[in-house]
Amino acid sequence: METNHLIIALVLIAAAFVLFILIRKNRKDQKEFEQKMNQESIDPEHHKEEKI
Repeated sequence: METNHLIIALVLIAAAFVLFILIRKNRKDQKEFEQKMNQESIDPEHHKEEKI
């Protein structure tokens, strides 16, 4: 059975593209999460019933 190098190349390119998209989305999500956590530490949530 002869291997088809074109199919192997296409699969490798597709896998690299999917990996690139996942890494890019993960970085974006991580930045949004860090911004959210930083904002919550700067402006903590206030409760109306809490009396100090």
